[in-house]
Amino acid sequence: MNKQTIINYAKSVAILACLLLNGCGGNSASKAAVFVDVETYTSNGIAAYANSKWNQAQNYFSKALELYQGIDHQEGILLSYINLAEVSLSQHNYHESKQYLTLAAAIANDDLLQNYRPRINLLYALIALQQKQLMEAETILQKILPTFEGVMAVSIPNTIQLAAIASQTKIAFLKKQDESLWTHRYENSLEKAANKNTDRKARLLRFQASLLLQQGEEKKAEAKMQQALALYKQNVSRQGIAVTLLELARHYQTKQHWQEARDYLKRSKAVYNFLGDNEKVKLITEILTQVTNITQNELSTKN
Repeated sequence: MNKQTIINYAKSVAILACLLLNGCGGNSASKAAVFVDVETYTSNGIAAYANSKWNQAQNYFSKALELYQGIDHQEGILLSYINLAEVSLSQHNYHESKQYLTLAAAIANDDLLQNYRPRINLLYALIALQQKQLMEAETILQKILPTFEGVMAVSIPNTIQLAAIASQTKIAFLKKQDESLWTHRYENSLEKAANKNTDRKARLLRFQASLLLQQGEEKKAEAKMQQALALYKQNVSRQGIAVTLLELARHYQTKQHWQEARDYLKRSKAVYNFLGDNEKVKLITEILTQVTNITQNELSTKN
C-alpha cells in the first residue's frame, strides 16, 4: 500500500466526516463521536501499516469498518475493505485479500464510487503478480495503464497508474521481454508525475540496475542498487530495504563473491523476519546454507 496514497484517502475521509457533521438530522454530538473514533482508528491503522505491523493495522481497520457499517457509510465501508485487502496482501494471504476486494468491488459498482475501481483492479493485479500469474496480472493492468506513444505517456499518470506501470515493468523483466521499453516508460512517467515519491525513484533505480546487469555493467548496476537501498532506508521502507538487500546478495552470489553474498543475505533475512514474511525467510535460509557450504568447501580445499 503506497503510504502517501493511504494518507490522502484518510484525509478525504476526515473531510467527508466534517461535511456530514454539518448536515441535518440526528444528534450532532453522537455523530462527532463516531467520526472522531473512525478517523482515529483509520489513522492508527495507517501508522501501523507504514511500520509493517500488520496485525495492528488489521485490528484498527476492522474497528473502523465496524463503525462505518454501524452508520451504513458506504464509502467508508469500501475504503475499509480496500485497506484490509492491502494488509492481507502484505501478509501473502491472497484468499482473504480477494474476499475483501470482492466486497469492495460490489460497493464500487455504485456510479458515485466508480473512482475506486482502478485501485481495486490494481490490487487484483498485484495478487496475480505475487502468485506469478503473469498473464492474468497483465490483463488486469491493461484496464489501468495509461496510453503510451513510444516511451511517453499521453497524459500525466496518476498514483494508481504509476503503480501499474511499475508492475508491468516488473512483468517485463520476469518475461525477459521489452524490459528497456518499460523501464524508460516508468522513468518518463515519474518525471511527469506531480508527486515525487522516493520509493518510486528507488524502484526505478532497481529496474535500471537490472538493465545494466544485462549489459554487463556490473559496477554501475551495483551503484544503482546501493542508491536504491539508501532511498529506501531514508524513507524507512522495510519491504524495499529487504528486497534490495536480497538483490545485492543474489548479484554477489552470481559473481561468486561468497562473503559479500552471505552478509547481504543475513541482513535481508533480518528485515524479512521483522516483516513476518516466512516464505522469504525460508528461501534466504536455504540460500545461506548453500553459500555457507560452498565457502566451507573452498576453505577446506585451500587448506
